Formats: sequence, C-alpha cells, structure tokens
Amino acid sequence: MNEFLFLETSLQTARKTFTKVAKENDAYLCLMCHWLLPAKNLPELSELPEADGKKLCFMAPATKLVGSAHNTQSPHRAAQRQYFIYSNSKPAPFLSAASFAGQCVKALPVELRDILWRDWEDGWYYGVKESCLWINAVFELAWQRHTAASTLHETKWIWNGNERIPLPIAQRTGRLPGEIVDAPEKWYSVLTDFLAASIAAIDVLLSLGNDLHVKNLRFVFATNHHNPDYRDLAVAINKALADPKDERSENAIAADHFKHFSDPKEAARLGLAAIRSFERDRQKKSNR
Repeated sequence: MNEFLFLETSLQTARKTFTKVAKENDAYLCLMCHWLLPAKNLPELSELPEADGKKLCFMAPATKLVGSAHNTQSPHRAAQRQYFIYSNSKPAPFLSAASFAGQCVKALPVELRDILWRDWEDGWYYGVKESCLWINAVFELAWQRHTAASTLHETKWIWNGNERIPLPIAQRTGRLPGEIVDAPEKWYSVLTDFLAASIAAIDVLLSLGNDLHVKNLRFVFATNHHNPDYRDLAVAINKALADPKDERSENAIAADHFKHFSDPKEAARLGLAAIRSFERDRQKKSNR
C-alpha cells in the first residue's frame, strides 16, 4: 500500500480542483445504462431538471461495457452506459476536473480497485476516457453508500410508463417490465449535485486508502516485531476490524487479547503504544 501515499497527494489536488470549480459551476448528472440505445435518444424522465432552469450542456457518447456486474447489470456485451450533464455553466471545467480525477482512479492500488468495482466480476474496463471513468466511479461509490453524506447517496431506478421504481426493489418483488427477468433493458441514476458528490467520493477514497495503509502497517509490524504477544495483537486488531459484526474499539480488542495477563490493562496499553509508535515511524519514513 505504499503506492497510496504517493496517490494521496493527487487525490487531494483533485479535491481542491473540484472545490474551486464548484464555487462557480453546478452540475446535475444523469447516468443511463441501456442496450444499444441510439446515442441521439435523450432520457425521457420527468425528474430531469429543465424545470430548475438548467439545460443539457453535455451528452457523452454511449460507452460499451466490458465485464459484468452482479444482479443490476446486463450480462450482455451490448450493454452501454451514457451520461448527460445538465448545468447553467459550460462543461469544460467540470470535465477537466473529472479527467484528472479519472487518472487518479487508474492509479489506485488493487485493494481500492477491488472495493470500488466490487460489483464487477472481471473488474472495470479502463479503456474509456478518464472523465467517463471518474463519473462511473462516483456513481459506484454512491450506490455502495460508504458515507453518511447525502451528496453521495443514490440508487438505480427503472421506469415503466409514468412509474419510477428503485431497481433493487423491482428485482426483489419481480416488478421488472418487459421480458428481462434478471436485468432490465434500461436503468438510470441521478446525482443532483455531482461536484459535491465528487468531493465526497474523493474523501471516501482517501479514508479507505488510509484504512488499508494502516492495516498494511500492522501486517508489517506483526511479521517483524520481536514481541510475539504484540505481533498477535496486531493480527487480532486487523481481523476484528475486517469483521463488520465486530464493533469493538482497538482498546477493547487489546483488553480482550491480554485478559489472561497479570495486569491486562497495562499490557494492552503497552501493546497499542508499540503498534502506534511503529505506524508513526513508518509514516515519517514514507513521507521523506
């Protein structure tokens, strides 16, 4: 995970860029997935923001998908994604920021790629423009809901006549229109403030990267430290934090780990202090 330390600077730069662009621009973005729908066909959705005074300022060409995603994606190679930007501003600043952020996505360590594209059995196809890559990455994170930030929460929708149905609910209840049982012919997703969503997505990637980096440092600690009790503690912490059902703090994990010692509280304190001291030293060396 050392490569993430070098990537962190680029992600911070991308965040500053989006923050600057957001001061003078807005971007309402609709992402569609469909089968061989001609690019000239606009999405006929009642919630698109013409009523808010925004206009369609950019329509991306449809991009064929390579790879397959669980449940919510067509397994056919003909499936395409296409996005539409609605804004009162010109799209150039937004697309430039998205392009730079897309370069960061291409450089993500494999551990973060696995999280980002977790619904893609074969991984994401990186042969698309960087701006398109970033837009899809933000939507993927929005569907995964890593954060409480409402700017990065969305779902996939289908429409049947005038009815709008959340795709996950439609799949569970068997309400998919048409003849497709496992995947609809079209679905769409909307982020009403895509610039704010991009900033939130960068924060998620930075947080996930930091968590993975710390876990990696604990692994290094566990394979190098002379004290076997401290080594085992580092392994126990990583294992507990990887279990979503385990809600213990690091202090509680350490207390449980040393509960058979004559002075478990002091042993836990010293064990955690050794791990944190090691992490600080490695961070300092990496930042030089």
